[in-house]
Amino acid sequence: MGRLNNAPLDEILFQELQQRYMQALTYAVRYDDRWEEAERAFTQLQAFREGLRKRGAEAAAVVPQPQRKAA
Repeated sequence: MGRLNNAPLDEILFQELQQRYMQALTYAVRYDDRWEEAERAFTQLQAFREGLRKRGAEAAAVVPQPQRKAA
């Protein structure tokens, strides 16, 4: 049985996770009160990217690591 090509679906899912992360990061920076949400979205995005790597696919985007503001 041949391998199913999930590249279009993977790309859609990756873009959705990346959009959630960027939105959470934007709110965290703007309001300085939603860092846990941004960190959770980042973790989900990284886990998805790792899953792609394990299957041999490459994620096209570079994802910035969230950094808290100095208090």
